[in-house]
Amino acid sequence: MARISRQINRHALLPPEQFIGFGTAAALVNRCVQQANYALDQPMTYWRETLEKRREAAAQAEVERSSLRSRLLELWALQPGWLDGAGEAIDRAVLRRVQLLLDQLTSRAVPRPRVFPTPEGGVQLEWSRAPREISVTLQPDEVAYALSVNVETGETDEWQLVVPGRPAETVASLVLHSTR
Repeated sequence: MARISRQINRHALLPPEQFIGFGTAAALVNRCVQQANYALDQPMTYWRETLEKRREAAAQAEVERSSLRSRLLELWALQPGWLDGAGEAIDRAVLRRVQLLLDQLTSRAVPRPRVFPTPEGGVQLEWSRAPREISVTLQPDEVAYALSVNVETGETDEWQLVVPGRPAETVASLVLHSTR
């Protein structure tokens, strides 16, 4: 911290004695100074390993996106009657909304869902996060539903999601934090 503090003093940004009384601003500056000192003290191998981990994570995310795009193309190709003579063709607008939602979820590190067509022309996304099974169904009428079932207790929670809103945040929160 002394190293960064000296630089702050040298550039006359904000001397340490003026940190007192600034509350959260001072705490933020102090935290930034601590993080910068930590970064400066790390050996080069640490940074190479960190960069390699990030590259691997990005490559894995791209593989998942590609796999999901392939699955959506399969759904795109379904013809009316795909379900033993019943089942509507999957609505193209739903597929576009699902692709956008999946891209947003992938960027939020949400695990890859299982993707299924619904007989009404919608798409259902499913996750297993012990002890819960979570599904999100997007329908052609721009309605989306989320269902969370605790497989141990049988307890269920159901929500109607606002599709024009920000469903990715709701779904990400539901999937990532639904473990009780």
